[in-house]
Amino acid sequence: MVVLEGSSSVALARVVRSVAEGEVYVTPSLAAGILVTLSQSHSPQDPLEGLTERESEILKLVGRGLTNREIGEQIHLSEKTIKHYITNILQKLHVRSRVEAAMLAVRGSRGNNIK
Repeated sequence: MVVLEGSSSVALARVVRSVAEGEVYVTPSLAAGILVTLSQSHSPQDPLEGLTERESEILKLVGRGLTNREIGEQIHLSEKTIKHYITNILQKLHVRSRVEAAMLAVRGSRGNNIK
């Protein structure tokens, strides 16, 4: 427990009693800092920005309707490797299907967010 210098004895006694009862004490300045940090870390981020260059390339090809085999042939990777990339893409975009991922990519590409 840290209490700033300059706190009155009444305030200090109140904090000690609260903590002894199992409550948590946070100084106002620390609380303000926590709120600022939380508000910044929860700012909406475009999920497409979290994709690697290769994942973005593969997602573009998915959006064109290519199968895993066709994508693999085009960029010289095995079908199994493409399947692995697709799994990662779906997880990063928080979607369940190729169709959802492709739709997200199309919306993102309108704003030039896809790499």
